[in-house]
Amino acid sequence: LSKLLEIDIPKRGCLLSPWLSEQCLSVIYADRGVGKTFLCLSVAYAVATGGECLGWKAPSAKRVLYIDGEMTAFEMSERLKLIVPDNKNEVEVPFVLLTPDAQDSGMPDLSCWHDQRRIQYLTDDADLIVVDNIATLCRSGSENSADSWKKIQSWALKLKSQGKSVLFCHHAGRDGKMRGTSFREGVMDSIIFLERPPG
Repeated sequence: LSKLLEIDIPKRGCLLSPWLSEQCLSVIYADRGVGKTFLCLSVAYAVATGGECLGWKAPSAKRVLYIDGEMTAFEMSERLKLIVPDNKNEVEVPFVLLTPDAQDSGMPDLSCWHDQRRIQYLTDDADLIVVDNIATLCRSGSENSADSWKKIQSWALKLKSQGKSVLFCHHAGRDGKMRGTSFREGVMDSIIFLERPPG
């Protein structure tokens, strides 16, 4: 205890103030079609440019890896075209985007140790890793099983211990809560639920 209290441990910085800090695990979830991917892309672009999104500000540009498990490169490009012109900053750090149709060997299953290792060269070079979404990129085991989630959680906690942040994108269930096991909520630093505004 005395040694720990004597160490000058630097305060965690912020990737996007006030909710997305360095070394954090977060999740954004919503029903289909509400705008999960659009928001996650906007957050990623703000972090990569040192810009802002919805009034949340990035103090400096940080490296981003965006792993998308369901959309095509064309669809991602069309969405980014709607985001990029509104931001005056340019990307000066790596902003890497993975889409299923641009991969020869298929998309990784992040619940498998082998696939976690397969993309390690990309996660090593990122400050923020966006996983969009849990259903398409964490495929082994049952979504309702806490044991299945533990494999992904171990990977995410390892990245966190290396100073990285992971932002998960996930679907809401019929009850409005996150789909699948509630076990994943305990490890999250931030949980954001999106809902369609009235009208």
